[in-house]
Amino acid sequence: LVLFIVFIIYAGIATTTEAAAFGAFGALVIGLALRRINTKEIFDALYETAKSTAMIFLIMIGATVFSYYVALTKIGDKMLQAVSASGMSSLTILVFIILMYLILGMFMDYIGCMLLTLPLVFPLIVGLCYDPIWFGVVLVLILEIGLVTPPVGINLFITSQQTGIPVGKVIYGSIPFIIVMLIAIVFLIAFPQIVLYLPSIMTQ
Repeated sequence: LVLFIVFIIYAGIATTTEAAAFGAFGALVIGLALRRINTKEIFDALYETAKSTAMIFLIMIGATVFSYYVALTKIGDKMLQAVSASGMSSLTILVFIILMYLILGMFMDYIGCMLLTLPLVFPLIVGLCYDPIWFGVVLVLILEIGLVTPPVGINLFITSQQTGIPVGKVIYGSIPFIIVMLIAIVFLIAFPQIVLYLPSIMTQ
């Protein structure tokens, strides 16, 4: 299954998102063929998927309404003016934004974080002359940290459930990964060309 997924991605047959769907279908077929799953487990999985999907769509609906509100009230422009008048350096503001996302990531799903904050944060980032592609990569790393930080860290509970290891031990084991990702963020801030080198070649 793993080899199949890797093959269809690198062969250009499917994107990573589409490959995830292929993987889920392949896992279903293999599970049924080896009789490792039954009808009840399939319906339980479908039920949980429906609940998660409904939650995400509700967040998207609320975020869409919020985006229109931000656009109509010009809050983004007012924030940019306020930040400019504060006299803080762009690096200081960026550090505050990163800290905000790290805190939000502890309590919110990463999709909700992006949908609810980007209408405000993205114009501010562009106004501070940071590259949007670079910020997108940094943001993904920050939100990935949120997936392994309690109390909401989804990946912590999934790992604990699948392996049988207590959540506390999983949290302790995730600390080195969090430190590595924080170091990676520091490197990306100090050397943005790590992210921008390939896009710069593509635009030539």
